[in-house]
Amino acid sequence: MDEAIIIVNDVVLEDCVRRLHVMSNSPIEMALPAGAKAERTQEAGIYHLRAEWMFWGMLDIQPREWLKPRRLLVWSLRPGERVSEAIQSAVEMWTRAVGWGPQFAWVRSLPVGAEWCQDVCGCILLEAEWIMMNCVAVGGRR
Repeated sequence: MDEAIIIVNDVVLEDCVRRLHVMSNSPIEMALPAGAKAERTQEAGIYHLRAEWMFWGMLDIQPREWLKPRRLLVWSLRPGERVSEAIQSAVEMWTRAVGWGPQFAWVRSLPVGAEWCQDVCGCILLEAEWIMMNCVAVGGRR
């Protein structure tokens, strides 16, 4: 890519989707994650790549009640995926990344049949309004 400029490379917290917009003077060939929705256009001689995909990864999050941000692993639920499955996947990814298991799992609202502080995949399950819709987050040190 000649003179590529990244215009947007953000995780939108409302829906936990990563959005990317790249501009270049030449066609943009870039590997994107599986399931990414991508649009490649040419406008006024400039090539654009706009893409978005579900986010699975580390984010620094700071709810109002926390004194400082904390790094959490956020997992966007796939269609039909159970919350417990998403937590298990997030725990595995967290453990690979940092070398130890997380202590807590947060959800926006508890799934039917789940209880506050219930053990899910070795994590204490908590409900938090700051978690994005259709996502889980894990983190904290045991």
